Amino acid sequence: MASNQDTLVTVFGGSGFLGRAVVRALAKRDYRLRVAVRRPELAGHLQPLGKVGQIHAVQANLRYPASVEAAMRDSHVAINLVGISASIQFTDDIPANASLFPQIVTIPMTFFFGWCYAAVAIKRLHDRARSGWWLAMLLVAPFLLNKFSDWLDYGPLAALVSVLDIGVSVWCFVELFCLRGTRGPNRFGSDPLAPVAAAAPAEMRPLWDQQSELEFVRRGAGPSPGEHVKRGHD
Repeated sequence: MASNQDTLVTVFGGSGFLGRAVVRALAKRDYRLRVAVRRPELAGHLQPLGKVGQIHAVQANLRYPASVEAAMRDSHVAINLVGISASIQFTDDIPANASLFPQIVTIPMTFFFGWCYAAVAIKRLHDRARSGWWLAMLLVAPFLLNKFSDWLDYGPLAALVSVLDIGVSVWCFVELFCLRGTRGPNRFGSDPLAPVAAAAPAEMRPLWDQQSELEFVRRGAGPSPGEHVKRGHD
C-alpha cells in the first residue's frame, strides 16, 4: 500500500482562509503539498503547517492554461479553492437554486450598508473641507490599483503597484478616521466642535449646542429644602 508521502497534492488558492485549513489537514496526513498561489512570497505562513520541505508554494494564475499545467505537473491530486464571492448562477441545478435566495438577500443589504458608509464618509469629508467626490477616488483608486496588480500577475512592477495600493489605502484610512476637521466654519457649514457665538448668523450655528444643553452637577445634588413638599400638604 502506497504511503501518503508518495502522493503529491496541488492546492490552488491554498493561502486563503479556507485553503490554509485544507493544507493543514492534508499536512497532518503526510501528503506532499504544492500550493499554487499568485504570490508565493506571501505564502510563508503555510510552512509551519507541515514538516520541513513538505509544503512548497509555487506561482500560478488560473487565467493562463500554461500556468495551471506547470503547477499540476507530476501531481497525483489537484484541489481548486479559488472562487468568486457573491456569484449568482441561474441554472437548473438544485444546489444553485438552493443558494440563490441568500445571495439575492445579500444584494439589498450590500447597497444599504454601502449607502450608510457613503453618507458618513461624505459628512467626514465635509468636515475636512473636501468635496464628496473625493469618496469616489478614495474607493475607486485602491480597487483599480488592486485589479491592475492582478493583471500584471507577478514581477517588480506588480510589487510596486501593490505598495502604491497599500499606501493609498492607508492614506484613505488616515484621511477619514484620524485627522481632525477644519477649525471654524468652512464652505460646507459651521464647525460642530466650536462654541456657539451669540452674534453668529443662524445659518452658521450648529443645530445642537452640546455645551449649553449639557449640565454637570455634583453627586447627590437635589432641590433645596424649601422646595420639598411636606407630608399631608398638597
